Amino acid sequence: MADPFASPDDLAKRWRPLTDAEKTTAEVLLEDASIEVRAALKRAGIDTTDDFDTDAAKVVVCGMVKRSMIAGDTAAGVTTAQETTGPFSRSFTYANPTGDLYMTKRERQMLGIGLQTVFTVPMESADG
Repeated sequence: MADPFASPDDLAKRWRPLTDAEKTTAEVLLEDASIEVRAALKRAGIDTTDDFDTDAAKVVVCGMVKRSMIAGDTAAGVTTAQETTGPFSRSFTYANPTGDLYMTKRERQMLGIGLQTVFTVPMESADG
C-alpha cells in the first residue's frame, strides 16, 4: 500500500490538537481517504507519479478526515434530531451523520478531477 498523503500531525495543524486515541483513528482514516483519492485520480486518468501536487492531496485528505471525525459516534445514522422542553424546541440536521469520507466539489477541483475540457472534432475526412 502507498503511503497516505497526510499524517495525523498534518491533520492537527489544519484542525486542532488530537488525543492519542484520535491520532490512532486519524491514521486509519487518513489511509482510507488517501486510497479513495488515488482511486478517484485513477478514474480521472490523472497520474500521481509524475508532476502531481501532493500538497493539494494533503489538504483534501485532511478535509475528508476532519469531516468524518467531527461526525463522531454520538449520532450514528441520525440525519435530523428534535428536542422539545415545555415551550422551547430546537432541531438539528447533521451534515455527515455516518462519518463518511467524501470530497467536496472544491476539493475535486483542487486535484484536477472533473474539470471541464474543450476539444474539437474534425468533420471532414483525412483524405480531404
